[in-house]
Formats: sequence, C-alpha cells, structure tokens
Amino acid sequence: MNLDPVTLAACYPIATRDACLAWAPGFDAAAKEFGLADNQHVMACWLASIANESGQLSRLEETSYFNTPVERIVYVFGTARTPPVETMREWKAHGRQYFDEHLYNWLYDDRRPANPKLGNIADGDGYRRRGLGPLQITGGSNQQAVSVATGTDFYANPDLLSDPVEGSRAAAAFYKINRIGEYAAGGTETGFLRAMHVTNPGLDPDEFQVHHLVRWREVRLGLGIIDDGRNAARLTQARLLIQGYDVGTRDGWLGPRTRAAMAAAGEGRAA
Repeated sequence: MNLDPVTLAACYPIATRDACLAWAPGFDAAAKEFGLADNQHVMACWLASIANESGQLSRLEETSYFNTPVERIVYVFGTARTPPVETMREWKAHGRQYFDEHLYNWLYDDRRPANPKLGNIADGDGYRRRGLGPLQITGGSNQQAVSVATGTDFYANPDLLSDPVEGSRAAAAFYKINRIGEYAAGGTETGFLRAMHVTNPGLDPDEFQVHHLVRWREVRLGLGIIDDGRNAARLTQARLLIQGYDVGTRDGWLGPRTRAAMAAAGEGRAA
C-alpha cells in the first residue's frame, strides 16, 4: 500500500496542505520499512492512532493542560497521581511554560509511587520525555526502544520524534515493537479497539468512541477500505487541496469552496 499526500489528505479531513506534504513521504517510507504497509487494516489503525494523538498533525507534542480546569486534570489522571489542586493553581500563576514543566515532571516521574514506570528517572525527565511526535511517544523507556529499532538516538535527541522522516520511523517502530498490528490485522472494530488499548489503556469506552472510532472510519474512507458513496468526491477535494486550492474539510460534500476550487482548476463535477 502506497501513501501519497493526496491520500493522506483524504484520510485526515482537517489536516493542512503543508502537514500532508511534509509527513506523507515519511509515513509511506516508514510503514514499508517496518511492515505496516503490508496490511491495509494495520495501516488504517496506525494512521487513525496518529490522527488521534496529533490532532491530524496539528500538534507534535503532548497537549498543554494550562487552560484545562484543575478539576478536569484530577479526573483525567486520578487523585493518586495529580498534584494538589492548590499547587496546580499556584503553578498556573507563573504562566504556561512553568505550569507545563512542573505538571509533566510531577505526572511522569517514575520516582513517584503512583506514576506509571516510563523510564523517567532523572530530574526534568517528565517534561523532557513527554509525548512527542505524530504518535506522541512518551517516556524514556519507549524512546530507548524505538532508538534500538531504528538506529536513531531519540533518547538523547527527543526532538527528533517530531521530524517528518525520523518521527515517522519512530511511530512505525513503536507499532512493530508492541505488536499492535496483530490486533488490527483482521479489520474488525474489536481488534482495532484492542490495539488502541495498548497505546491508551486509560481511556474509557465513551472516549474511545470520540477519540478513536471516528478517526478510524475517516482513515478507512480515505484509504478506500470502506465507501460511503462520497469517496471520489473526497479524493477530488484532497487533490485540489494538495494543488493549493481552499476546499475546507475533505468530507465528500461539494460545497461552495470545493466547487469554486474545481472551477478554478478547470475540473468537471466529481462523481
């Protein structure tokens, strides 16, 4: 299976043209290098996971919780892991960067008994080794594992996880190391959700519906695994986007922006 910028734009309805152009070649090469492209369902699972983790390539580092109510942070991570509410409010008073560094250093430090063991054992590792790259790979242990698999030292250079070439390789290597593709290979919803539990074990069923199944359906439509009758129009929109036209969301509906782009490009009506 090949992945070009047009196909990626069809899989990721709100991704920007620049993001699709930047990441499609790396995704394509990495998926082939690590065997993900051999099975369309594994490829769909991987791309859906990336879409969820990166907001369809709109962010390449873990989301800041600076604007999140502290009560929501406690709900997400649990009372055993989170700092006292008043402590978090005090951190917020110092600004986003200060808050993010202190929060991640608290949440992702192996030395705190309630925290998951991620291989973060040095001061500052929680923030330094927060989720980075298209798959938001988190923790020193995971960085070391993908370093061994790829031959690139992500542990010493975490920022490489956000590089389109090396970050793609790390994301594909993570799937292979954790044998995630084995769950997804049959193309079933059950298998897909089981694969997602490997990377996001804490999400409840409702969050899976929002964060994963929607992305999975969009990717399968973009890859042509399933068809809702609008795949041809969706690909037309994706092609026009990559050519530099403003078509809005690639949803397969030929709205005013898509029709204007088609007219400017001299194209007839999409199927």
